Amino acid sequence: VHWRGIAPSQLRVKVVYGLIFILFAITVTWCILYGADSVTFLRVPDCVATKNIAMPVRIEGVNHWQCVKWGESKGITRIPSSSEVLQARCTTPFHIFDTENTTGSSTVWTPSEAPHYVKCPASCQDFNLAQQVMGCKVYDSRSSICAAAVQMGIIPSGEGGVVTVVGR
Repeated sequence: VHWRGIAPSQLRVKVVYGLIFILFAITVTWCILYGADSVTFLRVPDCVATKNIAMPVRIEGVNHWQCVKWGESKGITRIPSSSEVLQARCTTPFHIFDTENTTGSSTVWTPSEAPHYVKCPASCQDFNLAQQVMGCKVYDSRSSICAAAVQMGIIPSGEGGVVTVVGR
């Protein structure tokens, strides 16, 4: 008995070759997916997702991977893309990094999402310039960067220093 003009022995050969091809395709697909998984999750000894102790996480707006261990809190590290340091004044506000977009007669300020290095001068508190600080850990864009850094305890009151301003 022939099926569509193919002898049974030839049909068995075609079925076997078809099954071998399907098995080969599945194996190649699995290898590609495993390879992509290895690249995507940036397997490093300290952050091995396959051991269920940690998971690499990439958050929108943060341009590098974070290793988050299960059951532990993780502060997000934001590293400025440039080593450029802004020389701030005691009254320099956070919105110094915002972008102005003017359309017709209206102006819209777009907050910077990027982190920046800022160098605060020494003795800002001694000048008694009444810098505004509105907030605690999260500050209003009109707040003084250096006064906020002193309030948070990042730099001592009488000293200056370089701080990292995290984008909003």
